Amino acid sequence: MVHDILVKVGENSTIPCLVTDPAVAELGLETCDGHALPEGLSYRGSLEQGVIISHTQKAFEGCYACTGRLGGNPVRSDDFTLTVRLDTILTAGQSITVLCSTTNVNNDFSLSWISPRGEQLKLETGTQILPDPILYVKSMFLHIASVRVEDSGTYLCKVNNERGTSSATTHLDIRGKPLIISREGPVDGQVRCVAEGYPTPEISWYYCDQPHTRCSHLLNATQEQAVSTVMVSSPEFGRREVESRVNISRSSFATLECVATAEGQQAYTLFSIRGENYSLPLFPAGSLSSLSSSDTLSLCLAVFSFESAIET
Repeated sequence: MVHDILVKVGENSTIPCLVTDPAVAELGLETCDGHALPEGLSYRGSLEQGVIISHTQKAFEGCYACTGRLGGNPVRSDDFTLTVRLDTILTAGQSITVLCSTTNVNNDFSLSWISPRGEQLKLETGTQILPDPILYVKSMFLHIASVRVEDSGTYLCKVNNERGTSSATTHLDIRGKPLIISREGPVDGQVRCVAEGYPTPEISWYYCDQPHTRCSHLLNATQEQAVSTVMVSSPEFGRREVESRVNISRSSFATLECVATAEGQQAYTLFSIRGENYSLPLFPAGSLSSLSSSDTLSLCLAVFSFESAIET
């Protein structure tokens, strides 16, 4: 029996060859055809999880099996086929065009794009007839002029004919500036700051004596270390939300700054804390594919991305 495993490039992938006998030793990994493991592939064995491959790369795709020894005899698991998904990673404001093209032996077929959340898409279509042998070619361009983090997700190109359905997907990860979406305090000696963004923002806190000032920009600022931060939501695509709280232990300072950072971009908000038990909002919060085919259908995707000329 062959089992399929799909993983995103760069993630750890688990070959779930669970050991049913704790006496199994020397848990390892081999290719199904007995060839050497791909260069750069590293893994660790776990009796509870199976074999975990670190930082999976596209070159690691293929068929694998777990191996071990039980009572001195070699044992082997079922086969597992590892497929590594490549994502298209863009920065907010860039443009992207994705081409989906399919062929059929007659004109009795349809082609469509489906977005992650069902929104209406901007599409351009074209049809062509090829001679000898006669084939009908349909193409559909998906174009987004200025991508947003909200455009992240899986886009499905789907074709139907009298024989059935074929589809291909492309996955978009859009990286953008983090946002501070909520702030609260001081309340009972504590302040709260919630940020969202992709990649996941990191939240840090800074104290300083100057009122109405970005403390993190000062050389003599004090960074708070006693911070409680939790992940609120972590969807596969789109903005991820984190919440951070800190106890006010330095009331002699005038200002406390919450800073959310993701890939060098920042958002911030300031709290006034000296001699107060409430917060004063000094500033607003900081603003290809998996392919299946039938006998008469073929489908391909091409992705083109461009830097936006818009400056922010």
